Amino acid sequence: MHSAARDGPGTCLGVGHTPGWGREQTGDVIDVQRNPVLDASLIDALIDIWITVTGAGGAVGFLPGAGAAEVRPVAERAFARVADGSDDLIVAFDGCEPAGFAFLGPHEQRLSSHCAVVKRLQRDPRRWGRGVGGAVLAEAERVAIDRGFLLLALTVRGGTGREGFYAAHGFRVDGRLPARLLLHEGEMVEEIHMSKPLATGVPAVTETLQVRRLDPDLPLPAYAHPG
Repeated sequence: MHSAARDGPGTCLGVGHTPGWGREQTGDVIDVQRNPVLDASLIDALIDIWITVTGAGGAVGFLPGAGAAEVRPVAERAFARVADGSDDLIVAFDGCEPAGFAFLGPHEQRLSSHCAVVKRLQRDPRRWGRGVGGAVLAEAERVAIDRGFLLLALTVRGGTGREGFYAAHGFRVDGRLPARLLLHEGEMVEEIHMSKPLATGVPAVTETLQVRRLDPDLPLPAYAHPG
C-alpha cells in the first residue's frame, strides 16, 4: 500500500528521548504520523499500549489479562505487514511518546478491493479526553483517500458501545452479526460492521441489516456456527 520510504528520524527533546521516532517535544499537541520508522523502541512502546488497552477492557483482539506472550506475536505480524507495504500504520504522538495507533489495510476479498479496513484502533488510556482516537481515525481516512479507496470499513465488538464513537465520525452500521464473537465459555456477543463512504456515488446505508435465525428450533447443519 505504500513505498518503502518512511519519514526519517528527527529530534525528540527532553526527558524520555527515544532515538528514531522522529518527533519533537510538542507539549499538549497530539501529532499524528503515517508509517513512522518502526524501530525496536517504537515497536515495544506500541505493544505496551496494546497490552495496557487490553487490560483496561479495550476490544483490540484479546481479553483482559492477555500479556506480552499473547500480544507480541500478533503485533509483530501486523508490523510485518506494514514493513512489507501491505498495510499502513498511523501513530499519534504526545510529545516523544506514542499515544495511540491503528492499522489500515485493503479488504481481504478481491471484489471488495475498493474498500479499506481500519484495524486495531486504540489509544493509551492515560490519554483519555485528548482526542487521540479521533485524530488517528481522521488520519486513517485521509490515508485511505490518498490510496484511492472508495469505502472505509471496520468492525466493533458488541457490548463495548464503541459504535457511538464511530457514528460520531460519520460511520454507519451496515449489519450486526449475533453471537459472532466468543469471549468466554457461554458468553457470545455480536460483531458490528460499520462503514463510511469516501467518495461521491457510493451508496449510503439506509437500513441496518439484522442477521438472525428465522427458526430457532430448526437444527443447524454441521458446518454452521451456532447463532
